[in-house]
Amino acid sequence: MYDLFSQKKVLIVDDFAEFRLSLRSMVDGFGCAAVDLAKNGEEAVAQYQQNRHHIVLCDYNLGKQQNGQQVLEEISLRGWLRADTVFVLITAETSLSMVMGALEFRPDDYLSKPINKANLRTRLTRLLQQKAELSDIYEALGQHDYPLARQRCTAHIKAKSRYAGACYRLLAEILLRQEKPAEAKAIYQQMIDVRASRWALQGLAESHFMLAEIDACIDVAKQVLAENNRAIDAMELLAKCYMAQGQYPEAYDFIKQAIAISPRSIKRQRIAAQIAKLNKDPQAELRALRHIHELGVHSVQAEPDDNVHYLNQLITHAEVESGVNRRRLIAEAQEQLTRFSRQKIDERHHSQGLILQAQMARVQGSSKQAEQLLTQVYEQAPGMMQQQDELTLAMLQKGLQQTNMVEHRQHVEQQLKQSREQHQQREQIAAKSVENVRGIKQYEAGDYVAAIDSFREAVANNPASTAITLNLVQALLKHLPPGTDRMKVRDECTTLLDQQRFLQPNNPRYKRYQTLKSKVQQL
Repeated sequence: MYDLFSQKKVLIVDDFAEFRLSLRSMVDGFGCAAVDLAKNGEEAVAQYQQNRHHIVLCDYNLGKQQNGQQVLEEISLRGWLRADTVFVLITAETSLSMVMGALEFRPDDYLSKPINKANLRTRLTRLLQQKAELSDIYEALGQHDYPLARQRCTAHIKAKSRYAGACYRLLAEILLRQEKPAEAKAIYQQMIDVRASRWALQGLAESHFMLAEIDACIDVAKQVLAENNRAIDAMELLAKCYMAQGQYPEAYDFIKQAIAISPRSIKRQRIAAQIAKLNKDPQAELRALRHIHELGVHSVQAEPDDNVHYLNQLITHAEVESGVNRRRLIAEAQEQLTRFSRQKIDERHHSQGLILQAQMARVQGSSKQAEQLLTQVYEQAPGMMQQQDELTLAMLQKGLQQTNMVEHRQHVEQQLKQSREQHQQREQIAAKSVENVRGIKQYEAGDYVAAIDSFREAVANNPASTAITLNLVQALLKHLPPGTDRMKVRDECTTLLDQQRFLQPNNPRYKRYQTLKSKVQQL
């Protein structure tokens, strides 16, 4: 039993020194190789990045900064989490929303305080035994060698491993990650034919969704909910299904149920904000945006425009409210705007701040000040058009309209129309370039090395082309043989995608951009 611990590096994260030392004393008794301590989330992330511990015992509540869920979230999304790391969240809280929130990023286990040595050893031993027996699979996953991981899962299943069920689950999840939902669907169905476990049903529903089999996805997801009325993943999937079908009230009903159980997910709150907007429910949209803002303070999932969307809605609501509600919203908007304006990020951020200040000035009756602020931004409009900064331009247009600056607004609209037409022409020319066409043919033939070279040449000749940039990122992600320096690939892809960071949901390439961005985060 102790041999399982002998070579293991452990990280203990808790903001109370006494509890950290108590846990260390227990773990020292297991014979671990090394034990590191961290008193907050920032220290934990830094220590894990450097040492890649085999075991992480992390308290959920770590004070005012990152919590334990956000530590797991950050090391996962930054691609640092070893496939064979045992990550255990610990908490003294027992509320359902906290527990469900803690499980969002699927820690290996969850322990409630108080903790005794015997129980901790038993739980860790069970987890380490599975990791040890399936170590070859986790090794392949750690190298992002998914074909090899699939082969090894299959080998364990044929050998009738006692963890065959876990291997089937891993195999299906790998297939979904590789965007092979039809193959994953077959495995999930095979598992359900033996025993309709919740994870298999949920996986089957996700496979249906990826295959655009929306009605089938709804049927299976509802089956999951019938067996477990707190299955938040099924609720979220149902919300996406009904949103895809344009049934926004039904979609919002399911996402609202999921949020009631687990409100601490930025991803889920974003879905809620999107559905509320489509459902024309401004109050629900503001609630979701407020949650996104609050959760994003210490989350790696925060987006640069989160605060802009939140402030926009705050000011919009303040304008139509009256009495106490109006004063409360104006005070909240003014506080958030002051914080926003103090941040020195870039010229785009500065322009957005000026537009928001103009909105506030207009709402508070100072039209002249609003006009002066908008005039400053108006002079920078050509640069925004060059960068395809649709969000800031939309904010400027709305501000000019609200302040009756008709001539300015018409001029921006004319310039914007011309700019979009010119950009579309450039995109069409770039897409037909010899280098890009050659790269596409090489990619389709499976010659990814040659395709990468061609797309790099195409990007050099057409640096503003969104389509070619995304082609290069896709080719870089496709060619990842064993031994690849994944951090180098990740950095290159991140730099390329950052050039397209102004894309908005109405852009036809936005969905592809978001998909590639998610894949880069997993490297």
